[in-house]
Amino acid sequence: MFRNFASRRPLLFVIFVILISDVIQGLAATLVVVLFRVDQTDPILAPIGILTATLFLVFLLWRFGWLKVAGVASWGCWKGWAVALVLLIYYLLELIYSFFGELSFDVPTAAVSGLRVPSVFIGGMFEEILFRGVVLYALVSVWGTTRKGVLKAAAISALLFGVIHAVNAISGDPSEVPGQIAIALFEGIWWAAIVLRWGSVWPTVFIHVVTNWALQTKALGFLDYHGTASSYALAILLELPLILLGVWWILRTNLWHQREGSTYDE
Repeated sequence: MFRNFASRRPLLFVIFVILISDVIQGLAATLVVVLFRVDQTDPILAPIGILTATLFLVFLLWRFGWLKVAGVASWGCWKGWAVALVLLIYYLLELIYSFFGELSFDVPTAAVSGLRVPSVFIGGMFEEILFRGVVLYALVSVWGTTRKGVLKAAAISALLFGVIHAVNAISGDPSEVPGQIAIALFEGIWWAAIVLRWGSVWPTVFIHVVTNWALQTKALGFLDYHGTASSYALAILLELPLILLGVWWILRTNLWHQREGSTYDE
C-alpha cells in the first residue's frame, strides 16, 4: 500500500517521507533523554536522531527494492568520483572566496575535536540519502519518462532541499535564511545531476560533507561570523557554471527506470 502511494502520489509521498524523517529524529532524541537521562542540551542527541532517521530511510529503500537503483547501495564509478572531486575543489574555492574574501585555510583544533566531524558526516549522509536518494528516485521513477520529466524531478527535489533549510531561522540568523535556501536549491540541481549520471549518492555525500565541514571550519576563525546578501549573491553567481553543467547532464542522462540496477557512466 505504501509503495502504491509512492507511485500514485509521488510528490505527497516524498513530502511525507521528509516530515516523518524529522519526526523520527525528534522521537529518537527524546527516547535517549528518557531512557538514559541524558541532558536535553547534550550534543550527542542530534547525531543519534539523524542516524536513526537515516536507518529508517535505508530500511524504506530496502523494503521498496530501491537501495541500488536509488544509488545508496552503489559506490558509482571512478569517473563519477573524479568529476565530483574536481567540482568540489572549484565549489569550495568559490564559496570560501565569496563568504570570506580570501582563499587561505587553516584547521584549528576545534574543527576536528569531539563530535564535530562525525556530526557533519552523519548530517550530510542523511540529507543526501533523503533528497538525492529517496526523494529524487521516487520522483524520477514516476515522472522520468521524458527529459522534461526527469528535469522536473531533479528541480522539485532541489526545491524541497532548499525549502527545508528554512528551519535554520530557528537556530541561526533569520536574515541569512533566504540566501541559505537559494544556495541549497542550486546545489541540489547539480548534485542531483551527479547522482542521475553516475548512479550513486556517495560522491554527493562526499561533496556535501566536505563543503559543510570546510565552511564551518573557516568560520571558526571569525568572531560571530554572518553571511551577507552580497556574499550569497556572489556565491550563486560563481556557482552558475555548475548549475548549467548540471542541467546539461540531466538532459543527456538516460533515465533510471530504463537502466534499473545499472551504474551510469555515459
